[in-house]
Amino acid sequence: MIYIYESHLGGLYISDREFSLDESYCETCGDYDILACIADNWIDVAEYLRSRLDVFGLGGLDMEYCIDFFNECCRALGGDNLNYILTGKMAD
Repeated sequence: MIYIYESHLGGLYISDREFSLDESYCETCGDYDILACIADNWIDVAEYLRSRLDVFGLGGLDMEYCIDFFNECCRALGGDNLNYILTGKMAD
């Protein structure tokens, strides 16, 4: 299981544990990182990223960023999830 966080500075990161509110708080700006998704497998990650993808320039995450982050999550999850790492032109 991995925990996907949206950073208050922008972007996503993963953790192997859930952070407390104190741990996700930034004393410099007074903002918090947000727990966005708890993922047990590649499908959970794909569904979350699909909901955040920029489609037709309407805002969201870039496709290349999503592919790289998806692969990072698959590696962190390990096991059968490694079979779903994306390769090819956009994944390189």
